[in-house]
Amino acid sequence: MESPARASPLSAIDGAGVDFISVKESYLDTSGPFRDVLLAFAATVARMERDRLIERTKAGLARARAQVRVGGRPRNLPLVEAALKILAEGASDEDVRKRYGEPASTLRRYRSVLRAARSSG
Repeated sequence: MESPARASPLSAIDGAGVDFISVKESYLDTSGPFRDVLLAFAATVARMERDRLIERTKAGLARARAQVRVGGRPRNLPLVEAALKILAEGASDEDVRKRYGEPASTLRRYRSVLRAARSSG
């Protein structure tokens, strides 16, 4: 049985009186007597696809770990170090962000890492 949180969006759509009617696939008409069957089937297929996607993602990450590959966006340390140096000289976060194109969150993260490195070293 589905939890109320999962059924909520469908209940809202039902409450608005929305039906799905396909022009090309007449068998996908949710305004008819097989509405509940079609919706249950579509939900089941979507859930199976989601599970397969999760499995493939986990398998890919495990394979990458086994090959000692590191994922994610490559870090541009020289650029960030230059940006942090300008910040230390008194430039505003917005000026540095515009000049180097680094998100403010990246600058804050590296700034906190540098502070921790200076205080421990």
